[in-house]
Amino acid sequence: MNHSNPDSILTMDQVREIMNGKAQKKWNIVFDDQNSSTARYVLDSINQGQPLPPNTMAAHSNVEVISHVEKDKNAIGVIGVNWISDTNDSTAIEFSNRVTTVKLRADGYTDYVKPYQYYIGTKSYPLTRECSISSRSHARVWDQDSLLFSPVSPANW
Repeated sequence: MNHSNPDSILTMDQVREIMNGKAQKKWNIVFDDQNSSTARYVLDSINQGQPLPPNTMAAHSNVEVISHVEKDKNAIGVIGVNWISDTNDSTAIEFSNRVTTVKLRADGYTDYVKPYQYYIGTKSYPLTRECSISSRSHARVWDQDSLLFSPVSPANW
């Protein structure tokens, strides 16, 4: 979100209204690509198959999303958390300095949180998706207790 936009704390109801075009304020929604996984996630998981509003545009990259949001105070950019979360990555640091990361409140929660690993892991950050990996060879399975990947033999499945 543009730094000058005062609406940097949103509920999931507000996110749903923005993404389906029913918000009182006119937002300009920006994705990196019309067929990106983030656009599909919004269509499937937030809009429940309903189309995005006409004020939605696709830039050609995440860099262009950030540039557009930086210039348009009514824009809200939708990018993957990996583009802003690595505090040791110069690109992520630059992006975070150019735009404001929105705090969200998940349905049933009271706190507004940014997409930090802890909040994603505890599901208090609401915009997450599951990832499953299938393999015919030895695989690594997420062990939530130790927060490590551990090798698992297919014989133990």
